[in-house]
Amino acid sequence: MAAKPHPYLVPAPGRLVFREDGTEWPPEGERASTASKYIRRRIKDGDLVETTPPKPAAKPPTPRARTEAPAKD
Repeated sequence: MAAKPHPYLVPAPGRLVFREDGTEWPPEGERASTASKYIRRRIKDGDLVETTPPKPAAKPPTPRARTEAPAKD
């Protein structure tokens, strides 16, 4: 059985949420394990909301190596 990925959590609108270590939860959200009672409580209280992660920005195309045609004599 495959392990379920950690949910992507964002602070509820108008909420300022702190991680267990005291740092601010990023407003753009992050993946977090729900193994912690602290995280489960933030979810239960409505402080953190599970959502889908944002799509990664498209990478600019990589420049292709230019190949020069052989010189014609």
